[in-house]
Amino acid sequence: MKLLKLFLTLGLSLILYSPVFSQAFSDNASDQSAISEEQQSGSESQLPLVQHVKKRYLGSGKDIHFFEGHKTVNKQDKFEKSILVNDGDLTIAGRVQGKAVAINGNIRLHASAVVTSDVISINGKIYREHGARIKGEMVETVIRTQLYSNKSSRMRSSELPKKYKVSVESPYENEGETWTRSYNWPKKNRSENWRRTYKTRTRHNHMINDDHFVYRYNRVEGLFLGANVPAVDNFESEMVNLDFNGFFGYGFATEEWRYRGNVELWLFGKHGPVLGMTAYNLTDSDDEWIIPTEENSLAAFLIREDFQDYFQREGFGIYAREYISSSFDVTFGYFEDDFSSLERNTNWSLFGGDKRFRHNPLIEPGQMKSYKAGFKLDTRDDDDSPFSGWLISGSAMWNKSSLANDFDYDRFILDVRRYIPLRRGENFDIRLRAGSSRGNMPYQHNFYLGGISTLRGFNYKDFSGNRMVLANFEYRIGDKSRRFSNNWVIDPLNLVLFFDSGLAWFAGETSKYNKGFDQLTWNQLHSNIGVALTDDEGRVRLNFAKSVDAGQSDIIVTFRINRAF
Repeated sequence: MKLLKLFLTLGLSLILYSPVFSQAFSDNASDQSAISEEQQSGSESQLPLVQHVKKRYLGSGKDIHFFEGHKTVNKQDKFEKSILVNDGDLTIAGRVQGKAVAINGNIRLHASAVVTSDVISINGKIYREHGARIKGEMVETVIRTQLYSNKSSRMRSSELPKKYKVSVESPYENEGETWTRSYNWPKKNRSENWRRTYKTRTRHNHMINDDHFVYRYNRVEGLFLGANVPAVDNFESEMVNLDFNGFFGYGFATEEWRYRGNVELWLFGKHGPVLGMTAYNLTDSDDEWIIPTEENSLAAFLIREDFQDYFQREGFGIYAREYISSSFDVTFGYFEDDFSSLERNTNWSLFGGDKRFRHNPLIEPGQMKSYKAGFKLDTRDDDDSPFSGWLISGSAMWNKSSLANDFDYDRFILDVRRYIPLRRGENFDIRLRAGSSRGNMPYQHNFYLGGISTLRGFNYKDFSGNRMVLANFEYRIGDKSRRFSNNWVIDPLNLVLFFDSGLAWFAGETSKYNKGFDQLTWNQLHSNIGVALTDDEGRVRLNFAKSVDAGQSDIIVTFRINRAF
């Protein structure tokens, strides 16, 4: 347990005191890396790439704001001069009166961004959200001469010549080199994904959605094929907007149709509230947070492994959703559902030999009338493979027994994730998750831990209960890390060291959601350590995990195409 306490202490310390913590929650943090130019001198030759870019794209270079490391122009900020960022990403949500230039970094333009001249990325990419106003050109270019691309000779602000004055030490000063350039981004169109983030966050995640085509495979439905009407990205200016979206499809093993239809009323454009009505008949699962439907479908189709459990949920609801900002939204709704069990209906897969699918567990059927609420704060730099930012989400469900309601329980979940770039090629990632309830929860809504994405050194869903605590820690070392420099064995791969600890248990006292935690002790927690070999993004990975609980335990090997969190 000393090891667990050490990891928890380290994790909480990094969350609260990491150099990028203030940038996630402080409007002033982005101004801490400002460097003001005072004079021209011959010592500029110590920053040859900067001087080359200034001369070529900014003229004399006197009338600019210069920053070293990551820089964010918040929505309320207005810069009267051009901006030049060296060795960092430039994120713009406010106004720049002039050019916006980044060297060895990406430029992200939010919908509220205004740039009155050119946007130029040197050795990086430009990601533009729909609505950003650019009055000049957007230029992506590469400068890879020996003189300019020698990153080992790159200077910190403490080594700048006297003509530069550092107003406040950069919060990224100790990171050494730009972490976002330490990993190879995939060849898919990241700019398109980034522009559609606003849209994808509103979608229902119980299906694989390729815009207009729905497909999945599992042991209950077999092959499921359907059509989808996607939700709108957002509405720009109309005061009142109406949207119809949803999907329908057919499961060939169940020989049944499934559908969801939504009618949404958007008020006051994209920043106003959304009022909606929905009706559905779903093959639903509570395990999407453990493994995405796409990866689970591949496992079921190829190797006869289905890691989700399913039930039928049919009903309707009304809801309201408010986008407080592009990174924060809240929802509230009322729903009436009929729950019923589903059976395993197929045992076919492309490979798998004599292996058989697990039986799909029975649930507690009945009618449920519930109120649901949720929130999400998402400042991650990427939805699928983040290297920086926060993801904090919470959900709540309230049920009261009545003649028309077969259930009487409440359920609460809080999930906090932090992605911390430490130095070039290295990240420390943390997930803390907790769940609790009031009353007697039905089987389908209990908490389960063990196996992939949770406690990776244990069997799948080894532990269950009406209370849950979980902590996951990952130290990711990329091939660009100095620790692996000139190592031909490790160079093609990335290394992940991970530690998991948690417990799901049934509390004796269920009259209140905050009861039952006093009986939890450190010695009761189940823990494992592990190592993984991954691709550059950390998604495709081979995991080796072993329990550190007392007694003998096997090494559990798993192959994934998504991160655990």
